[in-house]
Amino acid sequence: MVDHDIEFRSMSFRLRGFVLFLIVIVLWAISERAEISTLMKGVQTSPSIVLEKTTQTTAQTSLSIDPEKKTETAENGEENGVQLPIGGESDAPDVDTAFHFCTKSTVPLADTTLKMEYWCDGPHYNEFGKAMKSLAATLPKPMGRRSVPLNANKHFLFTGNSHTQQMIYALVCQYSKEIVEYKTFRNVQKAFRVRFRNNSTITSLTNSPIMYSPEWKTLLEKGGIRLQSFDGIVLGKFNRYDESIDPAYIASMDKQLARVPGDIQYATAIAPVLSDVASVFDGPIVYVGMFAKYGLPEQRKSVNFIQTARDTRDNLSVIDGRKYIEKMKMECGAQNTYLIGHCAETGDKTPGLLRPAYNLHRCTGDQGGHPDLIAWEVVEKLNAL
Repeated sequence: MVDHDIEFRSMSFRLRGFVLFLIVIVLWAISERAEISTLMKGVQTSPSIVLEKTTQTTAQTSLSIDPEKKTETAENGEENGVQLPIGGESDAPDVDTAFHFCTKSTVPLADTTLKMEYWCDGPHYNEFGKAMKSLAATLPKPMGRRSVPLNANKHFLFTGNSHTQQMIYALVCQYSKEIVEYKTFRNVQKAFRVRFRNNSTITSLTNSPIMYSPEWKTLLEKGGIRLQSFDGIVLGKFNRYDESIDPAYIASMDKQLARVPGDIQYATAIAPVLSDVASVFDGPIVYVGMFAKYGLPEQRKSVNFIQTARDTRDNLSVIDGRKYIEKMKMECGAQNTYLIGHCAETGDKTPGLLRPAYNLHRCTGDQGGHPDLIAWEVVEKLNAL
């Protein structure tokens, strides 16, 4: 009887141990399931993490071109194009913590290098840089801090003179890491296109002799730049003969115009203004004024045109190119395209200056420049369309 009792108690002890072991296993399984569920919720509520990984993957795969993947069809007249798979990101751009200033003197783009113009250095330029960064800190988000400049799958034409070009170069420089494609146009002088990772594009056309032809729209379309393919146009001022004081520039324009169909002379040619472009393009147009004061009369004419057209057009706007110059009370002008300048101010008596500081281009450099700020203005305007 005693032996049976001992045996029973032994079996009972082993049974309790086995039950306890099962309980531990069940509790562990429940804990693991809860942890996995938490992780899954974290992924679902953190789209920025997923987007970041997607973007990195796109950056890696875009280096090799798979003919089976979806690529853009090459347009008539384009050359030097590096075809890359088109991205599918949508939604508005995320906001970065740091401001996007162009601080590089050169920007590699496919098989070419974009050289930043009107580079400046020296004590006054450094003072200007500090003042500009202080001003930038007062600007509302996301201005100057967008992860990509344009909304996905949006396409814009930027055209004007060399002041417009300064703004374009600053924008391309700011977001050079987001560029996946660079193209030039065989039959359109001084034109190029950059495509960003989210399939948005900027087509740049500055100081082009084609724009001085009465048939400028037809010539652009023959060269592969079709106005109606754009979601909007950023329009700057075009130079006039009576405003040009550099004999070398005048000679260069006449030489380039000789290659444009028709007998066009720079002295008598008239390039389109806002009203002309609005008459052939019914999409949004943003007029961007010059950094120089001598561009103010046309800027005012653009404002007046918008006011008279407001009953029929609500998609025209103007950005004052001198907005931040007036706010900072610092011109920081530059005359030399490729020689290092010194950030000229009103009253500067430096020998060789062809214009006063308020009628010069703007300094760029390792601190950035006025073109950065106007590029930010343009980006905000385009993202609001």
